[in-house]
Amino acid sequence: MKNEFKNFKYYHYILFIAAAVALYLFFLIIHWLIYQYFKGRWKKDIENGKNRLKSIIIPKHKTENDEYILTFAGCNNEEKIRLPVEKKVYYEYETGTKVMVTYLKYSKEVLSLDHDENMN
Repeated sequence: MKNEFKNFKYYHYILFIAAAVALYLFFLIIHWLIYQYFKGRWKKDIENGKNRLKSIIIPKHKTENDEYILTFAGCNNEEKIRLPVEKKVYYEYETGTKVMVTYLKYSKEVLSLDHDENMN
């Protein structure tokens, strides 16, 4: 190995530095694209405001990453709206519970979740 490094010329070092800079720029661009994606979703939520939905909780599930997701029946037939919630909220509401949920459509964030006893 010692003998191989003796044969390095100045352009080998320049190529190594260029590769390192290219890798850094690649990850920087990926980070910027992810930031723009989330920024765009928040911008849409700010423009459109929040959605309010009177619905019934249909079968819920917990993912393997410890995310707790409630599934609500949508306005149209066979439409399902899945929103992540906290663990406490997940266990508080049973399947078939009538609820009024206020959420951000694009960010998929629940703002409030209340029982709706007046729902027909």
